Amino acid sequence: MKMIDLSVRRQEITDVATEMFQKFINLPKDVRPDDKERSGIQVLVWQPGTRNLVLTSVKEPSEAARFFAIEKAVRSATLGDCSSGDSEDLDRMMFAGSISLYMNQIPGFEKCGYDEMLIVSTSGLKADEDVAISVVVLAKLTGLDVKEVCELVFEVNDGECPEWYLPRGKDKGYFQFLYT
Repeated sequence: MKMIDLSVRRQEITDVATEMFQKFINLPKDVRPDDKERSGIQVLVWQPGTRNLVLTSVKEPSEAARFFAIEKAVRSATLGDCSSGDSEDLDRMMFAGSISLYMNQIPGFEKCGYDEMLIVSTSGLKADEDVAISVVVLAKLTGLDVKEVCELVFEVNDGECPEWYLPRGKDKGYFQFLYT
């Protein structure tokens, strides 16, 4: 099984997640309304079937955020979903925020099997924001850009996409910075 050595990329993962967290929480309240105090996020990057993983915190994520980052990833891996949004059920506290690519969709890993995945799961902000952070981290790790990751996850792999992604051409609101 070919892997991206996540342990050597831990700081890079943390730096990207920190930058994204800061961008979201520093948006003005009239642009990004939020009735909850956001103390931090938890990010899990994992290649299921291996011990190749990084679990990192940005600031001080709540205990719930630390748990849900893992739950989202495990749920997606178990169900074979490329987005935890596929199985989102707010009544059962099952949220979006985890996305994945098949390893053979990542440049340099084209010969990997169809069952090998790389999952990025984020928790601690609103679900669509968690998804956005996961997309940006996955883009950084794979060398793909945000648009390419979104097309693979939400169109090619038929993952449940967040409001900010579809329909094409729709105003992206405060998520526009993802595309610049």
